Amino acid sequence: MNSEERLAIAGKRIPVLTLWQPWATWIAWGWKTIETRTHNKFASLLGKRIAIHAGQKIDRNAEHTSRFCIPPRHILDMGQMAKLPWKTGEPKHRGSVIATAEVSEIIPCCNTLHTSPSLVFEVEGLVGYTLKNVRAFPEPIPAKGKQGIWYWESPFPICRVCGCTEFNACNVGLGDTCHWVADDLCSACVTRGVQI
Repeated sequence: MNSEERLAIAGKRIPVLTLWQPWATWIAWGWKTIETRTHNKFASLLGKRIAIHAGQKIDRNAEHTSRFCIPPRHILDMGQMAKLPWKTGEPKHRGSVIATAEVSEIIPCCNTLHTSPSLVFEVEGLVGYTLKNVRAFPEPIPAKGKQGIWYWESPFPICRVCGCTEFNACNVGLGDTCHWVADDLCSACVTRGVQI
């Protein structure tokens, strides 16, 4: 275990994956629920909350490729995307951390058509990292990305379980929101039985 991983376990840093736009934004929106890779080098992320970083590059083939992994109702013309708010991947919002998500499952994939609209693979040997409990930040946070898993120190607390922040707290009923019971754990998650 390296020093970055030790800091992450201590709640000081969060592991991050950098993705090209618009893929990062589509994860933040909940449209893309599985991140695919040709390797299993991210297996250590299973069960962890990670940050999603929108890289500087734009995938010019995303509109075509998205037909295989994004539900049809979400497919947008790339030209229209430039007219939408920051979440769409406008160039001025590239190079930013935009969301967190939990890596809930790792799926070895083969050359078959799966029933889930977010899980369609055409290339044998892909590995799918299933993302759930996605929490988009209200504004992107500028950060320089890297390849592979890298670690980022958030300028604000992020719940290690549900991913809430002071900007998007959990609704606990009657108009109340959660509060911090530890540096990286909210009261709503403790109520659900998570240990401090």
